[in-house]
Amino acid sequence: MNGKKCLLISPVAENNFGGGIGLNKSRILLTELFRDNLYCVDFRMGVLSNVQKLRWTLQGYTVGLTRSVKTEALAVMAREAPDYVFINSSNYGLLAKAIKKRYPGCKIVTFFHNVEIKYSYDVVRRLKKIGNVLSFFAFAYNEWMAIRYSDTIIALSERDSALLHKIYKRSADFLVPVTFDDKLDYNKLTERRDQKPRGIFAGSLFFPNEYGVRWFVQHVAPHVNAEILIIGKGFETLKNDLECDNVKVIGTVEDVSEYFYRADFVIAPIFEGSGMKLKTAEALMYGKTIFGTTEAFSGYALDFDRVGGLCNTAREFIDKINGYPYPQRRFNEESRKIYEQNYSMEHSRHLFRMIFEKI
Repeated sequence: MNGKKCLLISPVAENNFGGGIGLNKSRILLTELFRDNLYCVDFRMGVLSNVQKLRWTLQGYTVGLTRSVKTEALAVMAREAPDYVFINSSNYGLLAKAIKKRYPGCKIVTFFHNVEIKYSYDVVRRLKKIGNVLSFFAFAYNEWMAIRYSDTIIALSERDSALLHKIYKRSADFLVPVTFDDKLDYNKLTERRDQKPRGIFAGSLFFPNEYGVRWFVQHVAPHVNAEILIIGKGFETLKNDLECDNVKVIGTVEDVSEYFYRADFVIAPIFEGSGMKLKTAEALMYGKTIFGTTEAFSGYALDFDRVGGLCNTAREFIDKINGYPYPQRRFNEESRKIYEQNYSMEHSRHLFRMIFEKI
């Protein structure tokens, strides 16, 4: 980038699935753009005790952010004088404020991977715990600071941009949709020899995923002529609750790809959240037929019926899954084409370069 310097402030992705994929994508693309002129302030999200989390939450710090991280970021600013600061989440608006107050000429870019105030409100509404209420106010404060002190806002979709405008009266400046690194090996595609088609749910155990899977197991699974596998970090803890005649819980796996290759379809019964669902992009990358909710497909430009089906009720899931003409080869050409056109890493590379050329 013509000698320009950039400071990346980001939590460290503990894994390369779910939200970790989005965090890692920003890091990879910024490294390619700025090379030796990229400086990083990293911190971990899950290393604080409950008492420490409460202490920092009451001071407005969220998701692993502490005063020492803030101090380190300001020290890098003083030492390297970067032209840009890229904050890899709207959860850290407190940092945007501190940096902008001290270095008003620096351009701050914040990537809104979600509209966090909506997500945290949904958690409070469902779980009704005091800790979630305190976190809600910390999230709300940080997101407002990110809106106020960022020079440039990146969001995932038009829906998120519109929601930001509705809540904060400011839309995103640029949209960079969810993208996924291409891992498809055509030699590993399989053919269906089983009498029943096989579907998978892939996603880690957190509130929207748990709610959606429990709902699916209760209302849909008993009525579909298919085998359903539940895959994702933490779901093994719910094995006794979820398993039934045609539902098997796999839980944490080292490599999820083998399950995608052996699946006829992917289910995405997600009813809460904002942003775009990374597992939808992953399923498109593997060329999978997808049966999902409006939330699961939010932000994606595609023909629902050609990639699988849009399902928002139990009856819609049942009818679509039972009525779909599954091909012998476990591969959906339309899904793969949509991925290649709009949701590959190459697409993100183009967008990131364009953004930093314009700001």
